[in-house]
Amino acid sequence: MRVLAILVTGITIGLPLAAAAATPNPNLSPPSVEGTAMTADRNGQMHVGECRRIAKQIIHFENVKAMAEERNDGPWTAGTQAHIAQLEGRWNELCYNGVDQWQVAFNKLVKVAAEAAIRYFTWSGF
Repeated sequence: MRVLAILVTGITIGLPLAAAAATPNPNLSPPSVEGTAMTADRNGQMHVGECRRIAKQIIHFENVKAMAEERNDGPWTAGTQAHIAQLEGRWNELCYNGVDQWQVAFNKLVKVAAEAAIRYFTWSGF
């Protein structure tokens, strides 16, 4: 079962990476996270690494905000929410340029194929 999970994970992650690496065409769509494109800024510079860092910070501070809400600390929650809003604004400014419909469609296709493979290899056990 673990081998199947590794196989499905490898297919869903490795296939798009291998396809992108095999075809160095400058007209291809930019890298994306869950269908949200990470594109160049107004000067044409790519900020993929910075976009990834900002996304990780947003996730981290969402967890910090949840911890502040658990402790009923209003000022901490408000400050964390303000920081999250600032990070989201920066992410929207640098990284977001609409949804890449082809990437979303491809992700759905890979998901359906992975589910079909799981059903086939486990004799409909899942």
